[in-house]
Amino acid sequence: MKTARRLLTMLILTVVLVSALPVCSFATEEPTLNAKYALLYNIEYNTIVYEKSIDTEIYPASFAKIMTAILAYEYKAEHPDVTDITVKESVISAAGGAGLGLRDGEVISFDDALAAVVVGGANDAALVIADLVGGNGDGFVSMMNEKAKELGCENTYFANPTGLHSPLMKTTLRDVLKICLEAYSINDFMVMSSNYSYTVAATNMSDAREITSKNYLLNEKSKQGYYYAEAKGMNAGSTPEAGYCLASVHSSGGLTALAIVSGAELVENRYRSCTDVATLFDSFSSNYKLKSVLEKGRLICEIPISLSSNIDHLILVSGDAVPFIVSSDYRDEDMSFDYTLSQKEASAPVSQGDVFGEIQVYYKGEIIGTCDLVAQSSVERSTWLLIVSYIKAFFSLTIVKIVLFSLIAILIISVILMLAVSFRSSRRKQSAINELEREYFETQKIKNKEYDEFRRARRRSIFHSLVNQNAQQKKKPVPRRRPPQRKAQDGTGRQQQTRVHEHTVQPSDSTPKQNPRSRRGTAETRPEKSKQRGDSHFESTDRRR
Repeated sequence: MKTARRLLTMLILTVVLVSALPVCSFATEEPTLNAKYALLYNIEYNTIVYEKSIDTEIYPASFAKIMTAILAYEYKAEHPDVTDITVKESVISAAGGAGLGLRDGEVISFDDALAAVVVGGANDAALVIADLVGGNGDGFVSMMNEKAKELGCENTYFANPTGLHSPLMKTTLRDVLKICLEAYSINDFMVMSSNYSYTVAATNMSDAREITSKNYLLNEKSKQGYYYAEAKGMNAGSTPEAGYCLASVHSSGGLTALAIVSGAELVENRYRSCTDVATLFDSFSSNYKLKSVLEKGRLICEIPISLSSNIDHLILVSGDAVPFIVSSDYRDEDMSFDYTLSQKEASAPVSQGDVFGEIQVYYKGEIIGTCDLVAQSSVERSTWLLIVSYIKAFFSLTIVKIVLFSLIAILIISVILMLAVSFRSSRRKQSAINELEREYFETQKIKNKEYDEFRRARRRSIFHSLVNQNAQQKKKPVPRRRPPQRKAQDGTGRQQQTRVHEHTVQPSDSTPKQNPRSRRGTAETRPEKSKQRGDSHFESTDRRR
């Protein structure tokens, strides 16, 4: 039960919200028109809401007088002191159709002549203005064609300023739309062309003359019901070759529609050009509505932001709403959006509403509007991050990178050279040490060799000495004991030592005499003992090694 109530509540809210949207109904049935060529255009949103053969070449007819009026108003703006024009027979001789009936030598004011062209479509007044502005008729026609190119008219050519039929003349409704929009931007033209009638002041050859417009939508007293209260301007006329043509503006509900028809007929004494334009105005008023296809503040995207300690991404939204004229067959699926960024990354500080790009709105693949892509909120800058960014920016400079790279390269080369020098020095030291060790060991080897030879020689010498000593001892006779000595006193009272002389065997001359009191060996044996002590010293030193 609770679930059902929730669903019902959500459904009611949805219906209320949807009904609050400015959704419009656009007539799916095309209006029935007599004109062969027709166009309905919304000025505020630059949108063609209805078209009928607008790219087909046609004769411009009286639409040429719109271009004549544009050049005349530009001339007046550049020459504000222009007042009167003297009519020449050579100029007005080619005039035909509707006109003021100007005569040679007649003096008419520039404003009256221009009003006669805009309101009444006077051909003779158009020729007089063309002669003044362009210097002559041909010069003015060149100006007309140059202006058409300037406005972007690609299929338009004028042969005269009146619109009278010429096989050389051509245009399209798409080009006529561009000419009408230029005229719509001239306020004086719109004010004058919205008059159904105008009184031309008296001249030196004529009394005051009243002229009326062929745009019967402006006639409040129309007995055939052509009058359309919201209609304004712009031009109406006809030629047998072009048919009836009409261009007029209608404003209603904050929207302005420009309707242009050509190739209409006179049916049952009714000007179908006027009824066709009124039909287009009615269709626009009742069926064309605005819809906000993109609301203001809609979240579009986010981009990274630097120098902020609070956030790392900045949210971008639509700066304005984008309204669009839609029809009853409008579907949200036909609407699409795209955006272009002026910068891929933001940098604090950022103020709310700062522009970071543009949003494009498309309907069925065609662009219908744009708006700014702006920051949703303000972001403050971090001073510490700013300092860090300056440091990064400094080290990102090319010259700084080159200097740092050079210093690093020099440092690396210096380290390599130091290592090389150190390695070479260590090798030299090691080589010197090895050489010293080699010399030391060679010296020790020689000393050991000499020591071994010395030991062997000493051993041989000692051995021979011992052998000789033993041989001598074997030859020596065994000594006898000596008799004890007696002490006698002589007459002086001194004791005399008497030695008993015993017969002893005298050694041979080869036997060395020895001191019986000496406990040491002979002179030959003493060096042997020192040599033996030296030998033992060398042996102990050799063992330590």
